[in-house]
Amino acid sequence: MDLYKAASGMCRLANVDINDVVNFRFRRGAGQQEVYLELHAGSKKMRSYIDAQGNITEVDVRELHEKPSSSKLIDVANQLAKEGASMDAFRLGLDKS
Repeated sequence: MDLYKAASGMCRLANVDINDVVNFRFRRGAGQQEVYLELHAGSKKMRSYIDAQGNITEVDVRELHEKPSSSKLIDVANQLAKEGASMDAFRLGLDKS
C-alpha cells in the first residue's frame, strides 16, 4: 500500500496541490477498510478509506467552515443550494414540492 500515491490521488480529486497539505493523519480502519487517511490543505479536508489491496474505496472532500470543528460537503451543499431542496429530499433523490 502506497500512502503517498493515495494522498496524491485524493489531492487531485479535491483540486489541491499535495505540497499544500499541512496536516495528515491515518489510522487502522474498521471491517474491510484497512486504513483511514485524512488530509488537510487550506480550507479543504479530504478523507478516504483504503482496502488491503491498496485501493481507495471511499473518498470524502469537505470544505471547512469558519468554525474549525465543523465542515460541510461541497457537492451536497452546492446541489442543495441549486435545487432549494432539504437534506432528507436530497438523500432520497426527491425534489422539494
